[in-house]
Amino acid sequence: MEWYKKGFGNSKVRLQGAVDFAKNGLNNVWFALFPADDSSKIGIVEKNIIPIANEWKKRNGLVPLINKQYNNN
Repeated sequence: MEWYKKGFGNSKVRLQGAVDFAKNGLNNVWFALFPADDSSKIGIVEKNIIPIANEWKKRNGLVPLINKQYNNN
């Protein structure tokens, strides 16, 4: 934890994501790729689409998205 704190501060989002990857295995993880000419717009897309996708998964009895930043668990 000390090593992680030195590199990433108090946020544990990346650490939680790494644990989720380890638990689920890469063969069970889906990625969505969106082409964008302006990388500053990616955050806007993530902030809007991740809660929608996570809510759909909850309604369908699936586990929450690995992305912890915007999934509102």
